[in-house]
Amino acid sequence: MFVETSLKKQQQKNQEHITPTELRRFVADRCPLEEIKTIFDGSVGSGQLLQFIDFEHLTGIDVNKDSLDCCKTNFPNSILINNSFFAEMDRFSENQFDFCISNYPFSLKINELSEIEKSNILNDEVLNKFFKNNKLTGVCDFLFIIKMMQMSKRYSMFIAFPGTGYRRQEFKYREYLTPFVKEIGLLENCNFETTSISVLYILIDKQNTGGTLSFRKDFKSGEYAEEKIKLDADNWEITQFPREEIKITRDEVIKLESVARKEILKRIEQQVKFSQCIEEIEGTDFPPVQDFKKSIIELLESIIPDN
Repeated sequence: MFVETSLKKQQQKNQEHITPTELRRFVADRCPLEEIKTIFDGSVGSGQLLQFIDFEHLTGIDVNKDSLDCCKTNFPNSILINNSFFAEMDRFSENQFDFCISNYPFSLKINELSEIEKSNILNDEVLNKFFKNNKLTGVCDFLFIIKMMQMSKRYSMFIAFPGTGYRRQEFKYREYLTPFVKEIGLLENCNFETTSISVLYILIDKQNTGGTLSFRKDFKSGEYAEEKIKLDADNWEITQFPREEIKITRDEVIKLESVARKEILKRIEQQVKFSQCIEEIEGTDFPPVQDFKKSIIELLESIIPDN
C-alpha cells in the first residue's frame, strides 16, 4: 500500500502537486538505468514519482513534514530532510547519486527565497554563473534542474513547467542545458488532482553525444508521436501529433456549397426585412431600403457581370 499525503491546500500554496499514477509508471518505464543504488529527489513529497522505480537507497528533501512522514513509510531505507532544496543543496557533491529525479515546485520566484537559500545559490560554483553582479532575478525552475544534474553521476529526469522550454528570460539556462538533453516531451492530460496543466518531461544525460528525442503524449487519448531532432536553445519545440488529411468528396462539396448559398440568401432576406421595419418606424430620416437593395444588386453585377 503506497501512502499518500492529502494536504491539498498546503500543496497548492507551495506549488506542490501529487503525481498521478499514470505519470509515475511513465517515468519508471523511461528510466535509462537498469540498476540504481542511490537516487535523489529534491522535492520528494511522499515519494510518488519514485513509486515504480527500482532502487536501493533514497535521499530526499521536502518542505512538507507530513509528506516526508508518508515517504518514510513508503521507503524506510531513506534519508529525508525537512527543508527547502536550496537551503540544503550545499551538503551534496557533484556526481554523488546514480540518478536524480524531481517533479519540482513550478515557477518559484528567486526573490522570495530566504537569505540562506539566496546565499547558497550565489556561492554555488555552477549556479552563480547565471547571475551578473550577484543580482538574483527570475524563477527557480532551471536552478532545480541544473543543480540536480550536477549531483547525478550521469542521468537526471525532471517533470518541468512547459514555459521553461520557451520563456525568453530563461534562454541562458536552455543554452547551457541543450547539449545534455537526451529526451524531451510534452505530456498532456496527465490527470493531476489540483491542476489541469500539461507538463514538460526532460531527461538529461551528461554524456549525451547524439541528437534529442522529442515526443508528445496525451494520457487521455493515448496519442503518441516522436522524432529525433537537433534541439534549439532558443525554443525547445516539441513534435506535434500527426493529423489525418481531411478528404471531402465531390458530392459533399456540392452539398456544402448549396447549404452556404441558402444561408446567405436567408441572411440577406432577413436583413432587408429588418431594414424595412426600421424604415417604417424612422420614416424619411432613415436611409431608404430601396437604395440598400440596389447596392446588393450592383455588388452582384460587379462580381459576376452579364455575358
